[in-house]
Amino acid sequence: MVIDRYKEYWQCIKEMELWGCEVTLKEEDERDMRTDFLGNRPGGNGIIVVELKKSDQTARQAFTELPAYGSFLRTLFTPSSKNDIMYLLISPMGERIVEQAAINQLVYDNNNVCVLEPHIDGEDLNTLKLSLWIPKKKIFDGICEAAFTPKCIDIFKVVWENLKGDWSPEGDREYPDEHMKHRMIKVAQVAAQMMESCGLHGFVYTSQVWSEALGSGILGNSIVIGAINPYKVAKTKFYYDKYGWELEKCADADFEGVGMMDFIPTLKGYAKDLHDRYNYLESLADSWGEDMTLVARYVVETMTKALCGRKVEIDKGCFDWKNLFESGDEDYCDPFDFHFTGILRDLFFRYTEIDYEYLSTCNEDDSEFHPYCLAGYDVPEELVDMVFSPTYAKLFLKRLYNPLIVGIDDI
Repeated sequence: MVIDRYKEYWQCIKEMELWGCEVTLKEEDERDMRTDFLGNRPGGNGIIVVELKKSDQTARQAFTELPAYGSFLRTLFTPSSKNDIMYLLISPMGERIVEQAAINQLVYDNNNVCVLEPHIDGEDLNTLKLSLWIPKKKIFDGICEAAFTPKCIDIFKVVWENLKGDWSPEGDREYPDEHMKHRMIKVAQVAAQMMESCGLHGFVYTSQVWSEALGSGILGNSIVIGAINPYKVAKTKFYYDKYGWELEKCADADFEGVGMMDFIPTLKGYAKDLHDRYNYLESLADSWGEDMTLVARYVVETMTKALCGRKVEIDKGCFDWKNLFESGDEDYCDPFDFHFTGILRDLFFRYTEIDYEYLSTCNEDDSEFHPYCLAGYDVPEELVDMVFSPTYAKLFLKRLYNPLIVGIDDI
């Protein structure tokens, strides 16, 4: 996906027209900001902000400066989207933190970021050449592997009362009608839009307990929101890098052996005693999902409002992606459409495109070993008919964490 985007950026850079050099960006009573170059692609969309750095030590500053320049320009041309600004860094790339910053901007922040490396013989400027920086695969391994561990995907489930005959069937062994299904799907759609606006990388879906499984007091309608917890990912990656354990063991490990000082070493000089007494990293990990809970609760409270002024009973629970299904919580529910957000949405569509390209060209013997076929799934003729399927969405998450699924036991 990154290489595909870089091909687009490379074409843009080759056609770039510069119309500003050493440009001071300043609002009244604010500190000066100065970008090295401004330009655009003739006939294309967006302003290109170019920053030039002499060494990889100063390159890390660029990933603080470039978004600041972009933010200023977006205030001049309100409302602008992320696609209206492209960031071009010209700098040597030696430090790992700079490489990871570039990938984070591109993959998780979804900014248009491109890097050119300068090459020169001695001091002769006539020999200067710029080449496109292509990130190495191992950079992605460090950023992505831990992020897709099931224990690092926090789940928040908000349930609300059945509202029989309105949101759910009135009698036992009845199925929700199309109107009821569409209502439940709309709740998830609204939540997905709010998650996108918050920049959450995750998914959301609604489900309904089977009518015959409803017992006294059970709240049968639910919305399930899941997203990647960055603090749990950081902890998992720390153990993985330090001890080389399997990712699942790293994800299961507690926060006792890791804290904020492991990520921000300068804290040891000013606040070591404070961090020795209290683990702020663990605290942040535990409280991180509060935004998701608020989204889920707000959507349910808003979508169930009625002119009669009723008050709908609501409750909530917390899980992770692994223990949600181990708990058996989903055994007596009908899940409705899945909606992925952020990087998970991008990856899901890319995976699915590749699946369809492969299955449409391979022979029957080869297709038998595809995860869809191993799981006994009937693949729809057209991709549009499976993109929101809970069945395929859950298999995708398993494949994302374990790309070496080869048999039915793995699934």
